[in-house]
Amino acid sequence: MRPKISTAVVFGRMQVCAVCPVPCDAYRAAQIDYTVADASCPAEPPRWRPFPAHHRPAPLGLGDVVASVAQPIARAIDAVAGTNLKGCGGCAGRKARLNQAVPDIARPFRREGAKK
Repeated sequence: MRPKISTAVVFGRMQVCAVCPVPCDAYRAAQIDYTVADASCPAEPPRWRPFPAHHRPAPLGLGDVVASVAQPIARAIDAVAGTNLKGCGGCAGRKARLNQAVPDIARPFRREGAKK
């Protein structure tokens, strides 16, 4: 599976190619796939570069989603009741198990291999 990049990056690449002073043959033939993270502009020097791997969003697991809902609730309970639910060691284990069971919660909703 190819890494996904944001729509804003794809749109930005398309705009750079649209206003390029020296359009390349690949642009004229509509052969540039702007959605590939590792792609770069075929012109020399390149007008846009590959999308860095450290900027690509990591898959969001079920444990991450549950934790993002439960942590603010735990902080509120801790503030009111004087407990330490946020520092609970069991939460990290449950989060890891949920992430292992469902590592990418958005995957069922993605269209794999669909051309845009």
